Amino acid sequence: MYNMIRSVITIIIFASIIAMSGCSKRTPEQADSNEASYASAPPKEYSNPKYPAVLTCFIGKIGSRSNCSSIIAKPDENVSNFKINNVKLTCGHPGKVSEIGWKFIKHENNKDMYSFKRVFPADANEYTETSKTVAFDENQIIVFQDEYQVIVIDSPDKK
Repeated sequence: MYNMIRSVITIIIFASIIAMSGCSKRTPEQADSNEASYASAPPKEYSNPKYPAVLTCFIGKIGSRSNCSSIIAKPDENVSNFKINNVKLTCGHPGKVSEIGWKFIKHENNKDMYSFKRVFPADANEYTETSKTVAFDENQIIVFQDEYQVIVIDSPDKK
């Protein structure tokens, strides 16, 4: 009698564990549709940059030795594509500081598309935000320019 009660309790516990584990049966159609979403290629706007790139903020005129720069796309030694570095650069003299942010958008027509945003003067209570999208193909592009700074995207090899 004791063994029979023990067997019934064991069966009840085992059935409860299975019921609580959330097991479910999928049809082949369900499995295929779920797996297909993981295997599909990412949208084009999430592709990687093709070119190494550096953002430089020249204080004064372009080519000034007073500047700040940040590599924004560089080859990743672990994989065959590029990885995107920092997403913000702060540069300038007090009262004339720029905060430049960027985002890689996509690679299209043999150019890397970036969106840039500049806050100037970033160290003041009143400032202006300016946005610009550029298509980079390893040739220097002036992203923003005013009487205080010239901000360019360029190839690190050409800097």
